[in-house]
Amino acid sequence: KADKWPKDSLAIYFPETNETRKWAKLKSFKVPSEGASVLAYMLEEDKKVEEKDSTVQKKEEEEPLEEKGESKPKTKDSKTKKKVYKGSKLTVLDTKTNEEKIYQDVTEYSFARKGSGMIITSIEEDSINTSRIYFLDTKSGDSVKLWEKNGVTKKVSSDEKMTQIAFLHSEDTAKTKIYSLYHWTQEMDLPALLVDSLTEGMPEDYVVS
Repeated sequence: KADKWPKDSLAIYFPETNETRKWAKLKSFKVPSEGASVLAYMLEEDKKVEEKDSTVQKKEEEEPLEEKGESKPKTKDSKTKKKVYKGSKLTVLDTKTNEEKIYQDVTEYSFARKGSGMIITSIEEDSINTSRIYFLDTKSGDSVKLWEKNGVTKKVSSDEKMTQIAFLHSEDTAKTKIYSLYHWTQEMDLPALLVDSLTEGMPEDYVVS
């Protein structure tokens, strides 16, 4: 199986100090096309038991021990919530200053083809998922949260300089989701709804995908 194969490693050589830094269990990495001395990477995480839904109370800690010979029926509270989107920790490293920025639960990330922009999308999975989009200026190091909303955000795309972005978002909790298209430009405080299933001109029974 592919998940049992040896994982790749990431290595960076710093000629100024004749030093090589290495990271094992590489999941993915990206570098800007031009202009910035940053590197973004994800590492494979060690498998562990899924954490319980934060809304589940640990009743086993509150209830008394069972009497001998009696068995306590299992309840839904003992179940764990299986992660669907499986976001990972993203590290953005400035190779000149060695400064690192960490983002959790990241599902998508990309650099601008031109300029110093970077877009990072995360989905925090819980009883209600929360999606976030961050804009990072890789030159100044400033990071801004552009979007935070309950539901699932995906397929974030931008123009070459990341002066505008578009993405899909759904607040549906069902497995089959209906998405809406949102748009943001640098002149806007928050992304705005552009198209959904109720938009005038949208054919009946058609949805954004």
